[in-house]
Amino acid sequence: MSTNNQNDAFNDLFSLDSADFVKKQTSKTIEVFAPKAKEGKDNVYKAIIRFVAWHKSPKQSHVEKYIAWMENPMTNEGFYVDCPSSVGKKSVIQDTFFKLYKSEDIMEKNLAKQKFSRKETHYALVQIIKDPNKPENVGKIMVFKFPKQIWTIIASELEPEVGVAMNPFNPMKAKDFLLNIYEKGVYNAYDQSKFVGENKAIDFQLDGINNTYDGSDDSKANFVSWLEKNSPNLDNYRFKEWDEETTKKVVDIISLVVPSQKMVSEVLVANQLSQYSNSKPKAVKEESIDEDYTDLLSSAKSGNASNNTQASIPTNTGSDMYDDL
Repeated sequence: MSTNNQNDAFNDLFSLDSADFVKKQTSKTIEVFAPKAKEGKDNVYKAIIRFVAWHKSPKQSHVEKYIAWMENPMTNEGFYVDCPSSVGKKSVIQDTFFKLYKSEDIMEKNLAKQKFSRKETHYALVQIIKDPNKPENVGKIMVFKFPKQIWTIIASELEPEVGVAMNPFNPMKAKDFLLNIYEKGVYNAYDQSKFVGENKAIDFQLDGINNTYDGSDDSKANFVSWLEKNSPNLDNYRFKEWDEETTKKVVDIISLVVPSQKMVSEVLVANQLSQYSNSKPKAVKEESIDEDYTDLLSSAKSGNASNNTQASIPTNTGSDMYDDL
């Protein structure tokens, strides 16, 4: 040990402070806004938000994908995984669901819904305007994670049956959104949420100064600066390709949960994933499965097949980033 280090250690012996042994708490920044009814007053969560564009790619300000909860019955490890059907790719999760759901065995049908169902999930950036449940979020830009019911409300404004279309991502003229989440049985219901008020320019605070977007060059520059400084990275929430570890975990779960080894072999071969199985399945003829089982379940309950029509966000054709915003 050098002389300097020895002197430092010697001096520390006689200058110890209680704070030197207190573990410092580090606060993790929460960027996802995914409120639940139970978090609100009397189990009703209300907040006012404003949708904002993703400044790095304004025409991709809305993310839609399917996610599935996978759980290993041996280790009890559970995790969410992006379903490849989100980007039009063949999915072993989707194929397993259909194999089980089309079975005449009621237990296998239930197993499909309990273990291999996927959920349509959406993401967009929002400014929190008013939130009495979590006032610390007011003024922040957060990643709003929301279900299909909310997207249906947004889509009805983008492509209304009557009236003029409204783009909620437009900083110059768009409406605020009233988020109203309440409990319906054991689920969160969103059907009472709606756009409120009149179209107006967005208000924001940059470096402690209140601003209202007015379309001028200075206002555009300030607005983009505000987005750049405060926006979480929306690209982190887009579909993620599976790595080797994720693929192996999913295959292990299918092998453990599905009771029929023949069925396991069929879905693994059909998805070219046999190499990830501990027991090599025999080659079988690939079966094409291209239905959307989310709608299949809905139709099973209602008796009618639902039409899953998605609306696209109308945008300007200009190539300039400001124009896109």
